[in-house]
Amino acid sequence: LDGFMEMARFRISFEEAKIEKEVIEIIKQKKDKAYLQEHQLPVPSTQSARRATIVAHKLSLVKEKQDV
Repeated sequence: LDGFMEMARFRISFEEAKIEKEVIEIIKQKKDKAYLQEHQLPVPSTQSARRATIVAHKLSLVKEKQDV
């Protein structure tokens, strides 16, 4: 069971790292505001807040997939 918990923890951090990388690309391409509007999310005024919002949204989508 400990091995499974360790694996689950690693997988989540891997998913988070993958999402962070995707979000950095979205921001570099200046598509962060469009992404937020497309997904009907609030558009914060600062880039760091927009990044956090997009990361949280993408993580929630991953979690939904895992729960199904």
